[in-house]
Amino acid sequence: MSLALKAYTAFKDDEAKAKALSEIFAEVEANFLKKEDSVNRHDLKEVELALQLEIEKVRKEVKEIESNLRLEIKEVEGRLAVQIEQTKSELIRHMNRHIIWVIGSITLVVGLLKALDYVLK
Repeated sequence: MSLALKAYTAFKDDEAKAKALSEIFAEVEANFLKKEDSVNRHDLKEVELALQLEIEKVRKEVKEIESNLRLEIKEVEGRLAVQIEQTKSELIRHMNRHIIWVIGSITLVVGLLKALDYVLK
């Protein structure tokens, strides 16, 4: 039984009130209590399940992305370690060349000083 009919029946002794109330309730039912607009527990449960599925999908995607990023980070760390070792090796090689050059120069200067000392004596 609709609200409008219930209101009319309840106030049927006063025809004007009954008619006015039934019209008000009919308007309320027509505009605000549409069954297709109302949400029931079943609808909410469906939406909740759909959202849970979507959340799980996103979680899986995030885990996959995290896993891929970890692998990429390890690869980059490996490449950097190799480059660091190569740079160290090149630096040591260059330093050794300069040390040898400095030692050679010092030896030459010492030799020249000895020669000068011999000549001047």
